[in-house]
Amino acid sequence: MKLKRLQHQSYVLCHMFCGWRLYPDWDRLAELGDGVLEIDVLTGICQFNGREISRLSISVALRSWLVEDLEANQIPLQNIGSARLTVQMRAGFERRTGLLSSNRDFLLEGVVVGNGKPYKTTLEDKNGHQTIVDRRAPSMRSDQPRTTRSVLGIWTMIQGAFWIGVSIVTLPAAFRMADILHAEDFDRAGIVPRWFGPWHFATSHPNVVTLGLLALGAALVAIGVFFTIGGGGRVHRWFEWAVLFAVVCSLILAAALTPLATMGRDWPRGVPAYDVRRTVIVSTVAVWVDLVFLIATMAIVKRIPKGAA
Repeated sequence: MKLKRLQHQSYVLCHMFCGWRLYPDWDRLAELGDGVLEIDVLTGICQFNGREISRLSISVALRSWLVEDLEANQIPLQNIGSARLTVQMRAGFERRTGLLSSNRDFLLEGVVVGNGKPYKTTLEDKNGHQTIVDRRAPSMRSDQPRTTRSVLGIWTMIQGAFWIGVSIVTLPAAFRMADILHAEDFDRAGIVPRWFGPWHFATSHPNVVTLGLLALGAALVAIGVFFTIGGGGRVHRWFEWAVLFAVVCSLILAAALTPLATMGRDWPRGVPAYDVRRTVIVSTVAVWVDLVFLIATMAIVKRIPKGAA
C-alpha cells in the first residue's frame, strides 16, 4: 500500500472542504451556525455536534474524489478502514446573506485509516490562508464541550421546573399576602406604598401572571431538552434568549417579593397569615438565588461557540 498517498489523501480532504465544492452547502451550514461538523467520507453520513443531519453535497464530492484516487493509485478500497473529516467552524458564515464570510476560521482534521494505521492531517484555514497544524496534535473530536452543554441543558430544565413551582406555590402565597396587606393594613391607613403597585395589578390579573410564569418554566424545560440533545446556532441563540428572559423575570419577581416579605412582622405565630408570610420569605430567597444561577448560566453559555456540542 502506498502509505504516503494516504497521508496526502487526509490533506486533500481538508483542502477540498475549503474550496468551491462547498458552495452548494453554504446555506445549510449557515443555518446550522458555528460548531463541529463530522463527515464519514466512506458512507457520506454527516453529524453536527454529535447529531446526525441530512447529507451534504460536499460529502458526495469527498467520497467521489477519494474512490477515484484510490483506484488511480491501485489501493483497494477494502483496505481502507475509515476516512473521516472533522471541521470546527467558527464565524464562517454571515447570518444575513448565508454566504461564506471573509473572516472565516476553520480548523479541519482529515483522517484516513489504512491497514489499521491512521494518517492524519490537521489544517487551519483563516481568511483563506491555510496552514498545516502539527499532526501530533490531539484529535479535535475530544475537545467538543458536550459535557458542559449537557450539564447546562439539564440545569436549565431544573430551573424550568423551579419556575413552574414558583407559579404553583409562590404566586398564590404572594397574592394571598398582598390581599391581606391591602385589606387590613393599607386600606385602613389610607396609604398604599408605591412598591405595592405591581402587586395590585397582579392580584387583579392573577391568571395572566400565573400563566406567564408557567409558560416561562415550560419554555426553559423545552429549550433545555433541545440544548442537551444538540442543535445548531439557532438552538444556541434560542437558549440564550430564553435564559436572558428568565433573568429579567427573576429580577422583577425578586424585586417585587423583597418588600412584600418584609411586611407582616407583627403577625402572630399559628395564624394562616403567618404561614403565608413564611412561604413568601423562603420563596424570595429562592428567587434571588435562582437569579444568581441564571446569570452564571448565561455567562457560561456565552463562552461556548454557537452550535458547539
